[in-house]
Amino acid sequence: MAVDPNANLLYIADTTNNRILGFDLSSLVTGGSAGIVIGQPDMNSNRCNQGATASATSLCGPRGVAVDNLGNLYVADSSNNRMLEYDAPITTGMAATKVFGQTLFTTTTGCTGTPTAATLCSPVGVAVDSIGNLYLADTSDHRILAYAAPLTSPGMAATTVFGQANYANKNCNDTSATIGGLSANSLCFPEGLALDSADNLYVADSSNNRVLEYDTPLSGTPDTTADTVVGQPSFNSLATGTSATSLFFPAAVALDDSDNLF
Repeated sequence: MAVDPNANLLYIADTTNNRILGFDLSSLVTGGSAGIVIGQPDMNSNRCNQGATASATSLCGPRGVAVDNLGNLYVADSSNNRMLEYDAPITTGMAATKVFGQTLFTTTTGCTGTPTAATLCSPVGVAVDSIGNLYLADTSDHRILAYAAPLTSPGMAATTVFGQANYANKNCNDTSATIGGLSANSLCFPEGLALDSADNLYVADSSNNRVLEYDTPLSGTPDTTADTVVGQPSFNSLATGTSATSLFFPAAVALDDSDNLF
């Protein structure tokens, strides 16, 4: 879910219905109807890519959503191995204006072969910082990709990679000399992403049973080493359990107006 406070809209990824729904928060009530649908031509349709090939107006298994300061909407279109940007104002059935992870709106490749800075495999989480830098959890490639503003399309390459020694690696807890396995530099099936008011990045590193915090990673020279770990006693721990300090496959993260982490 994501909220656009300027337009007073709540966006929800209705994943298995292959759509994003937008609700007016000023009239949100139990059993209330969405006012906007993205990825389908109407509220009664739900087929992956509308029963055809991928396009700028279709979705298939969307997961993460985010909104930037201008009200532009970003969607991790997971089963299409891409991320889409919809420029404000958001309206029913509108076409995406930018695609990331693919060179065309009609292609969906990306989970075979060697990954690159311009490919994606089942992305889940998405977040946009205060100056428009985009973060995307490229989940099945075990990495976070960052795209420095200004964002261009199609086929824009990522400018920073987290969790892998290079763009060609796609290993859970990359054991290369640069990463060294489970550490402050590794990731394994990262999912949810969030940013606080200072643009610190939080990642639900799901298969490592932890949440990682990267302090302002794109200010100055990119810093891809996590600074804080939640849910584990150290960056090298993979423990499970049930206590006030443990996590087991966390999938999402969020922050409130006071930057408290949930």
